[in-house]
Amino acid sequence: MLGELNIIPFLDITVNLMLFLLATTAVTLTTVEVQARLPELHPGGGYGAPPTRLSVTLTEHGVILGTGAGFVRPGCEDTGAGGTIAVPARNGALDGEGLRHCAARLHSALPEVNDVVLTADPAIPYADLIHAMDALRADGETPLFPTVLISGGVR
Repeated sequence: MLGELNIIPFLDITVNLMLFLLATTAVTLTTVEVQARLPELHPGGGYGAPPTRLSVTLTEHGVILGTGAGFVRPGCEDTGAGGTIAVPARNGALDGEGLRHCAARLHSALPEVNDVVLTADPAIPYADLIHAMDALRADGETPLFPTVLISGGVR
């Protein structure tokens, strides 16, 4: 008669490994939902002209605004070539009211535009980024640019 096979140590190791794997999987498994929109295909077979989109860049000197026609000049009344500070910073902080006023002007000039791409220099405080998002979304009860898309940093 041969000796018995003791499977108790094997079962101990197997149970411990299963618990370890389940605990590790529960910690590392996270679900992230990313909203993405694909370009719409037009009947002619192409994707059509890209929509006009407003781009806003927050820097330590102020806000640079750009449209398909060019960059917005100081005072938010005209566009032209070259990136200029449309809304200068006030005491080193974002001028939220100036940005809201400029966004309202741009919204009246570009009523079909709903999206704005917001980019910020890494040195910009998080609170200024949130204030800029609020200023771009609405002027009181009047919606301006409801969809604010965040882009990578400037540097």
